[in-house]
Amino acid sequence: MMSTLARLHTTDQDLLITQTFYAPREAVWHAWNELHLARQWWGPKGFTIDELELAMRPGGAWRAVMHSPDDRMYPRFGVLEDSVAPERLHFRLVWAEGGPATEMGATITLAEHDRQTHLTFRKGPFPSDEWRRSEADGWNEAFDRLRAIVER
Repeated sequence: MMSTLARLHTTDQDLLITQTFYAPREAVWHAWNELHLARQWWGPKGFTIDELELAMRPGGAWRAVMHSPDDRMYPRFGVLEDSVAPERLHFRLVWAEGGPATEMGATITLAEHDRQTHLTFRKGPFPSDEWRRSEADGWNEAFDRLRAIVER
């Protein structure tokens, strides 16, 4: 279920999600960049992060293995291409389970106004509408988990 604070926009191949957090931008940035915090919110509701490696600098590699409630493992990996603290992250990621690898880009921007942080998340291109819709659900659930961390 999407939070009332979230809006979802899509193009033909990209996913665009905007969220507002009632927390300072530095707190949201910290939750993206610190391993112990990222492990708490990455992934949809009910998922855990069994493995997470982050090298949050341009050219740095990252790797995550999400574990679903139905005991499936979802490995992901990529490279952080650009980082401008505390306002923007851009990374490449590869999904390689059960078929040919699919590479996508994702950009996160954070803007602060009156101690609220406005997050814009763009990811794509997606090979199908179904995949994009599934990711929209998963990312919005993850952002709800992120909200619980940064707004406490």
